[in-house]
Amino acid sequence: MFMGFLGLRGNDINSAWKKGSFGENTIIDNIDSGIWPESLSLSDSRIGPIPAKWCGGNIIQINKLNGSIEVPCNRKLIGAIFFNKSYESFNEKFPRSQHIAYDLVGHETRTLSTINGNSVPGASIFNIGNRTVKGGSPKSRITTLKVSWSLEDATSYFGVDVLAAIDQEINDTVDLIYVSTSGCTSTNSEEIFTDEV
Repeated sequence: MFMGFLGLRGNDINSAWKKGSFGENTIIDNIDSGIWPESLSLSDSRIGPIPAKWCGGNIIQINKLNGSIEVPCNRKLIGAIFFNKSYESFNEKFPRSQHIAYDLVGHETRTLSTINGNSVPGASIFNIGNRTVKGGSPKSRITTLKVSWSLEDATSYFGVDVLAAIDQEINDTVDLIYVSTSGCTSTNSEEIFTDEV
């Protein structure tokens, strides 16, 4: 029912997915808690070459974690960097080994899979379902900018790091910037106009 409401009818020629070519060559950036590149929804299966419009270069600030045998970057995940200067100026400095864009809380990986995860057949929840799942724009490209560093609260960030990430993605020529953080919840006008988000 929900897919019908969105106009997503699988392989129907009139579906939004077909009309939009499943988001092919669209570059979507998410600013959040990083990425877990081994996620099956980040596979570059049936994805063509990286679009020529991409100006982000080949910057992937992800080192393989112990035991990982997967290559963290591909034609689907085309950029992964972190911003932590503001966070570290107010908190203890991270060890060099933690200067990575890995998603240690799972928040952004889950969000990106919903937005533009590639098709994953045989997906289930607690062994119920066994269906193919995919994001709303499964053939689009992903860049991720990690600005959230709290292991307890994935929406915890410093506004200066968020603004630096947005500047970076404007320069990298992404098509859509998705900021998955919480903003000001106050109704005080001064706080609303000084909140970075």
